[in-house]
Amino acid sequence: MNGIDLAKSTYFSSLGITGLAAFLKSDNPPLIKQLWVGAFLIIILPAMFTSHLYSAAVDTSATDKFTSLGLGLDQLQITLKSLFFVQNIKRIRRILLQFETFHCVNCCGVRALEILSRKAKFIKRIQNTYNCASFMCFLSWILAPVVLSPEGLFLTRNVDKMMKALPPIYPFRIDYFPMVQIVYLIETIMTMGALMHFTSLNLFFFTTLVLLCVQFQILNESLHNNGRRKAIRMNEFVIDHQRLLRICQEAKDALSPLLAVQLLISLLTICFAIFELTMINEDYKEGISQIIIFFRKSTYTVIIFAELLLYCWLSSELQNSCDSIREGLYFSPWYENLKNTSYKDYIIINCRAMRPFKLTALFLINIQLSTFLEGLCIERCLEGSSDSSSFCQ
Repeated sequence: MNGIDLAKSTYFSSLGITGLAAFLKSDNPPLIKQLWVGAFLIIILPAMFTSHLYSAAVDTSATDKFTSLGLGLDQLQITLKSLFFVQNIKRIRRILLQFETFHCVNCCGVRALEILSRKAKFIKRIQNTYNCASFMCFLSWILAPVVLSPEGLFLTRNVDKMMKALPPIYPFRIDYFPMVQIVYLIETIMTMGALMHFTSLNLFFFTTLVLLCVQFQILNESLHNNGRRKAIRMNEFVIDHQRLLRICQEAKDALSPLLAVQLLISLLTICFAIFELTMINEDYKEGISQIIIFFRKSTYTVIIFAELLLYCWLSSELQNSCDSIREGLYFSPWYENLKNTSYKDYIIINCRAMRPFKLTALFLINIQLSTFLEGLCIERCLEGSSDSSSFCQ
């Protein structure tokens, strides 16, 4: 498999077994895939969101309220992302890169394939790491009731022990055998489905933005001569550059509403999760219970941190990749082509590259690494300053 095929396969592999890849490949995916996706988007994800909001309304403990509210907001985010993906599938397809149609890829030849192969392998490693982290989060949430109260969940009909394994957060009675076990099995399936969509959508957008950055790298590489090939012609360079900028703008327009929801809900969820971690010692007196609950909540918090960090980091990387065109032009042998190319072409390209490209949340807030730090109040603490920077700066 060459670099182009390997890079393309990362788009579909990043969507995992959610069934969304079928919608990306075809306008009319198989019926079984449509039913699979529809079951999650119409039934499972909204049911989880509703149940957690109901739990937040009826819980008496402040910690339980924050836990349910954080999970409910997170399920809402996953549902909105999945629905947006399906409803805007044609728009998302336009963001996908057809590498073989770019002049710079054909100009670089083997070098372009090497870059694509190396970056595709890097993406695979990130995907595997993120999938493993999500799987650990899934295990921590599902196995916590089993470890905390195995008798209450499987071996007894005592109501008190059952409630310790699975608290009564449903609008119907579950304090009898085998209703506790049935609800536990349903929750396991629903949690697995929610985490699948959570992980796959994040990895898909991660893959798209990383390969956009790679395309800018190949475009810069094509400006230089070597012993086996000539540098790209300026008119072809301009065509590729403008096409990449249009794709970036399409990605920005498509991701802008999602990033707004992402930023707001992630910050709220992180605040709730950190508060819950501080309350573990008060709510759980037994040593093993504290360890299990701490592991359960900390894995969930780390996943939310990683999700927000990925988007902010990739936005900064895409901005740097767009800005790198100026540096690539400066260090290219532009002085050798002055007889065939006017100064005007270089000046126009350089001026266009000077306008920074940034992903935004509803075109109001720039998404970048500094946004991640500001949102968590880390930058303010480190500087010890009383003046807080604005998100819009």
